[in-house]
Amino acid sequence: MIPEPILGVEDYEVWDQWCEIARVHSRTRLHARKLDAAKRIVDEALSTDDPWTIGWSGGKDSTVLTHLINVTMGRNIPAFAHKDDLDFPESEPYIRRCAEAWGVSVRIVRPPLSPREWMRDHAREHSEGGLIDMHSRTSQIARAAWWDTIDQETHAFAGYFDGLCSHESRARAMNRAMRGNIYRKNHRTRGEIWVAHPLHDWTPHDVYGYAVSHGVELLPLYKCVALMHREEPWRLREEWWVPGATGARHGQYAWLRRYYPSLWRQLREWMPEIGQRS
Repeated sequence: MIPEPILGVEDYEVWDQWCEIARVHSRTRLHARKLDAAKRIVDEALSTDDPWTIGWSGGKDSTVLTHLINVTMGRNIPAFAHKDDLDFPESEPYIRRCAEAWGVSVRIVRPPLSPREWMRDHAREHSEGGLIDMHSRTSQIARAAWWDTIDQETHAFAGYFDGLCSHESRARAMNRAMRGNIYRKNHRTRGEIWVAHPLHDWTPHDVYGYAVSHGVELLPLYKCVALMHREEPWRLREEWWVPGATGARHGQYAWLRRYYPSLWRQLREWMPEIGQRS
């Protein structure tokens, strides 16, 4: 079997060009100020003896954050990684390799149900006119498989670090404007918990610039850029590989077919009609 994602020469060329842009940015005073600000947020969050943890998805932002806290700053904060059977196949092995190389304690946590089975059972509903926004925080499957599991995992901690960047959505930008970088939020079992976003004010150039300048190899899926992410490679997300409503309308079917044909074939088994519109 050919290893996935299947990358072409053009993907590597586009990726190398983007990395060079990020490398140049990493040498600027602007990036240095963003890095210093992120370190201050981490130090502020850890100013007491209360235990903290890091949410690490394996995506670019949370991976950079985990490296920043544990390698660059040497703070030795444990991480947890939520993984299930709809994640990209290389995601969990990638996290384990990085954790071993960096000396990071990481706990793999899994939901009590199978998102893959849920998708199989709801495939017709997903494809017939609606395209369930299963990635939304308000969706039933996201709550059951993702957020409830995270609440259970963070119960023993005073707070957790999250790699969210406010540029990625209007909701994140509004959250940043209203709450700042460190705030308390409702927690299902603790009542409240601290959340810190050290990278909230970082741009994609900052995230990729840090990765390139610190030798952090990102997930292979981030190199799948030639087909439709040449100008904005940060649009790629490490999340469930089944396209949500927005992604399906913006070419994610074609992207999946190009880079992950085995996952595309699985999706076709669940939703045979999608081949007619991709």
